[in-house]
Formats: sequence, C-alpha cells, structure tokens
Amino acid sequence: VDEQVRAAALRLGDRNEAARLAALALEQPLAWIFAHGDEPLDPRLIHRFAEMVDRRAQGVPFAYIAGRCEFFGRDFSVSPAVLIPRPETEHLVEWSLELPLPDDARILDVGTGSGCIILSLAAERPNWHCTATDISKAALAVAAINRERLQLPQVRLLHGSLLEPLDETGFDLIVSNPPYVAAGDPHLEQGDVRFEPEIALTAGPNGLELIGTLM
Repeated sequence: VDEQVRAAALRLGDRNEAARLAALALEQPLAWIFAHGDEPLDPRLIHRFAEMVDRRAQGVPFAYIAGRCEFFGRDFSVSPAVLIPRPETEHLVEWSLELPLPDDARILDVGTGSGCIILSLAAERPNWHCTATDISKAALAVAAINRERLQLPQVRLLHGSLLEPLDETGFDLIVSNPPYVAAGDPHLEQGDVRFEPEIALTAGPNGLELIGTLM
C-alpha cells in the first residue's frame, strides 16, 4: 500500500490526495491506508488505483472520480452531468433555513443540478413542499438518484428551462445557483471547471443572461 501511495504522491504532488484515492480504490477508510502501509495488494486493485491516479493527473475532479461529494453533511452522487457542489453554496441552504417561512412552505429550486440545495432543504424541513427544475435530463437523473438515496420522494423534479415546467405559482421561496460566468471566460480553462458541464457555468456573453431572466 505504502509503495503505491508514494508513487502516486510523486505524480500528483500531494500525498494526502494520493492516500484518499487509495482509500477510494481499495474501499477502505483513509485511516486504514496509513495503518496498513505494508499490506500487499491484489494486482486488480493496483490497476484500479492506477487508473484513478491517471484520471486525477489529467485534472479530472476528485468528486467525479469518486462519484460523490459531501454537501451540508450528506453524501450526494455527482457525475460530469452536474456541477460539483461547493462549500460556499451551503450558505444558501443556511440562509433559507433561517427565514421566517411557514411550516408548510412551498420552495422552488431553479436549475437544481445534483439536487443538493433542494434535497438538503427537504431533509431539514420535512413539511416543506419542495419542487426543482432543470433543463438537463442527465442532471435530473442524478438528482433523482440523490432523492432516492436520501429517501425524499416528496420532492418533485421537473424537466424544463427555468420556470417553464411549472403548473403553479405562489412559492414562498425560490432558490437557485444559476450560471454566472461569461462564455469564453479564461477561467473556464482552469481547474475543475474544465470538466464540469458548460450549461451549468455560462450564460451568454456577460454571464448574467439567466439571472436577468429570473429577475
């Protein structure tokens, strides 16, 4: 184990990340990796680990390799069809929970992606009536997986652009983490965003097209 982790750390320039990948490949807790450095590995596991290291070395986000990401204390499935949940987006959930809303509030999440925002709200406030929309069927499929894993069947997932799929109005709260990056922005060629869906990142030449439509 230690030999494989050292080699991966040299390639990635980060021993901790190499150890996290090893834990993922071996399906073991991270502490196990550090405690069993002299453990021999099956060649199949070495191959699996090497493939993960290759992908990470190419820049593929760790969350996509793992297929999951923690958000607001819960594990969410993610794929390249959805934006990777960011820690700062948790503030949107916190602010929503602090609002003086009725016990049976009607909440809408526009452009839900993985569903991390609306599902977190539904989990924290089981009596809220929660609905989410997304233009991407692939993203909604990921949100549906998360809805099932978190056992929140009451959350409605609707396919369509922004508010178009809705057959009702009068929500107590509308939340959204819409695209806000300008098309062609050089930051799109850096870091994790290179692998994330462009439709979840960019909105027109100034990045504010969808926000303007929502407002």
